[in-house]
Amino acid sequence: MILTWLLAPYFLMSAVSLDSSNPQSELNQKFISSMDDIHKPESCTTLDHLSKQHDYLLKELALLRWSENCTKSPEWEKLESSSQLKILKPFISESHFWWAFKNKKYKEAYQVYVRRKKAIELDNKEFDDLATHALKTSLSQKDKEILRKKLEDKSPRFIKNPSKKDYYKVAKDFRRDRQFEKALTYFRKVINDPSFSYKDRWYAFKGARLTYKLERWSRMEQYIKASHQWADFLKNNFKKSSQLTRYHHDANIEYIRTLWTEKGQESAHQRLDQLERELKSRYSLQLVYWLKGRMAEERKEYKKAVFWLDKSSHEKKITDGDLQRVLWSLAWNQRRIKDFAGSQQTLEILKKSPDLTFFAKTKYLYWQAENIFSQGKNDEGRAAMQRLADFDLYGFYGALAFRKLEKPFPIPPLPNQRPQGLDDFFETSEQALFRSLVSVGETDVAEALIDDKIKRDSNWGTNEWVAYLKLLQSAGAYRRFFIRYHSLKPKLQLSVLEEHPYLLFPQPYKKEVIESSKETLVSPALIYSIMKQESGFDVKARSHADAFGLLQLIPQVAKKAAERMPSINYSEPYDLFKPHVIIPLGANNLHHLFSRFNGNFILSVASYNASEQAAKGWIQSRYHGDPITFIEDIPYEETKGYVKLVMRNYITYNRFEKQEGPFVFPEVCLSGLEQFKKN
Repeated sequence: MILTWLLAPYFLMSAVSLDSSNPQSELNQKFISSMDDIHKPESCTTLDHLSKQHDYLLKELALLRWSENCTKSPEWEKLESSSQLKILKPFISESHFWWAFKNKKYKEAYQVYVRRKKAIELDNKEFDDLATHALKTSLSQKDKEILRKKLEDKSPRFIKNPSKKDYYKVAKDFRRDRQFEKALTYFRKVINDPSFSYKDRWYAFKGARLTYKLERWSRMEQYIKASHQWADFLKNNFKKSSQLTRYHHDANIEYIRTLWTEKGQESAHQRLDQLERELKSRYSLQLVYWLKGRMAEERKEYKKAVFWLDKSSHEKKITDGDLQRVLWSLAWNQRRIKDFAGSQQTLEILKKSPDLTFFAKTKYLYWQAENIFSQGKNDEGRAAMQRLADFDLYGFYGALAFRKLEKPFPIPPLPNQRPQGLDDFFETSEQALFRSLVSVGETDVAEALIDDKIKRDSNWGTNEWVAYLKLLQSAGAYRRFFIRYHSLKPKLQLSVLEEHPYLLFPQPYKKEVIESSKETLVSPALIYSIMKQESGFDVKARSHADAFGLLQLIPQVAKKAAERMPSINYSEPYDLFKPHVIIPLGANNLHHLFSRFNGNFILSVASYNASEQAAKGWIQSRYHGDPITFIEDIPYEETKGYVKLVMRNYITYNRFEKQEGPFVFPEVCLSGLEQFKKN
């Protein structure tokens, strides 16, 4: 049964406070009501009425929405030429395009797209649909030639009778469109043609492997076989050049890791020994020795692990990231054999890494503090933990530091202490316009107003950046919000986080989240924690692993969730870009996972990112009594980081709720692993 702590009621705050006494509010409410049920005749009548209200701030927007929804022949050119609101002009073009497309006037839609390309952003599927339909209209032959060329450039699968040089990109495009068999057909054309270069064929093997991986649940054996073929491709030719040697190394490292995960250590180790013999004196063995060390670690042969990892650290560096992985594994296993001083020294080296991230630094600081405790230096250890807690108020390792110190978290500053931002950037009339746009849900237009009125300044301090970021968030521009935030200097990022944490942990799509929470009994805090980590609240997010939308569901998982929720209208992967589809399906998937793992936080969250099978395997081979150590031992780097960050998010969202008293580390986040360990 899912733990009730995970289902606690959750405080949801408003992104922009709106004044109900504002004389525009009643008109805005009429606008909202009309758009909520636009197919009713009275809705069109209301929009028409609003468009004629001289003092209504959104009268031009009301006219636009009336034109696109309520008339068979909108006067688009007149609308654009008569508009007094500059920021609205691109949206008129956009509405014209989609009206024409919806009404199957594909020639007109294409002509609008050509004229107003900057205003009309189409994803690949939307452009493909436009082009394929427009090519069947009475466009001039010249226009058709231009359009077909553009279609073939953007989506090579539409190339008629593709030449050999196009095979690889045609294959990739079929894979993007989830036509996997056609993708494999073209990858094989490259693989089986010796006239292609070794490089081209190597990448085709890699592409075929990834194609099977996207269907790995139903085609796991083919995925493993494709990995094997990729690894074997250059075995007789890798000595011909340093580049081919590197390709041979990279393919085999990936194949060995696949074998280890899917078949176990024995077959993986045999291949690893073979690769070592092949590459000795020809290429760095850093990752070969690293894998030997990790395998020894899994077998609990920690001294042997330290031997191989130390050996790996003295090999020629392949990349900075590889070296950091090696040194971390070394420090971790030095701790395991109780060489705490050696572990401290290795962590010190890691702290000097040229591209050290804030998250990595807090990780090294935490384990250095634990090493101090392990040497019996409790006062020094508490001091180190306190420094980390003060340094990392809203991070995973900072949370662990508060737990170790047995101290409650500081109460976050209240949301209403944050500056609104409007006074800093907008005139009074513009403030009212912005508030009205946000209140009626016209967030794209609100974002355009921000772009039009605000020019960023490199000399801005915390207050100016907070005001600007607040406006982006208020407008629903979450993708841009996080891009801008992460572009700030580290000290400024930290200042914004500590002084205004609510900004970095927003709560959009409240209606869908609350309804999904009631339906699935998964708390809004947990839904938001996953959403933040999966997509950064970008509704159009799509990952390299073919996961879609706010909660990044892959189609196979979404289909199963939809079978459990027949009320959700899910028919194709692109439906997952709709918040009202993906949020309930994602919440249902969370409910399913937490039920499967009896409410266990770590395994449920890990399964959301990886798979139930992987999580069950890890608990048997890697859990030895300490949940924090278990998290660090999760073998998938992505999943390991994911569990940490979702836990951080979840703790933070619940800290926001607990404003009336002390909030301590919730042990439910770490408890309950013992029940899954088989004796």
